[in-house]
Amino acid sequence: MVVCYTARPSGASASVGACELHGPAGMQLLVIRHARAESVKRFAKTGRSDDLRPLTADGRERMQAIASGLHRLVSNLDLVATSPLVRARQTAEIVAAEFGVTAILELAALHPDAEPAEFADWVRAAGSRETIAIVGHDAHLRRLVSWILTRDTRSIVEIRKGGAIMLDVDAGGGEWNGGGTLLWSMQPHQLRMLCG
Repeated sequence: MVVCYTARPSGASASVGACELHGPAGMQLLVIRHARAESVKRFAKTGRSDDLRPLTADGRERMQAIASGLHRLVSNLDLVATSPLVRARQTAEIVAAEFGVTAILELAALHPDAEPAEFADWVRAAGSRETIAIVGHDAHLRRLVSWILTRDTRSIVEIRKGGAIMLDVDAGGGEWNGGGTLLWSMQPHQLRMLCG
């Protein structure tokens, strides 16, 4: 069962089954942590940058099931954006393929070292979109989601590898500086169960 929470019940409407709530000028933001990647220690022995560390075969397989589960909750994605790091980009490719999205945007604002304000700048510039998926990394996404919900970067959420959080952000008017509503949060095993 998926439970949706909204801090703006008077301005939100629910669509049965899909758990997609929209505020008056809301944009849905699907936040996805990259899938399971190669071991940090093992990959470091190759001498290559950690930025190039790929998903494991198991991580890819699990992410395909997760993406299928996500598609049961989210009917459409207008855009998929990703951190430039390989493991995030590979995860984004799996999600994009599931949703039939043909182009993936690499976004510096999703790099693990980026500040939430950089993401806010990008959202304002991105224009009106109904649903955007972003793929990134644990600590950065936890800070970003916490900042969107509370305007504070102290983490209040958990996102496991392949897990996802759906937010409704009021990005209308191009003035968005954070602020949003938590619609749902799903762990990877829950999303895999949805794929049938």
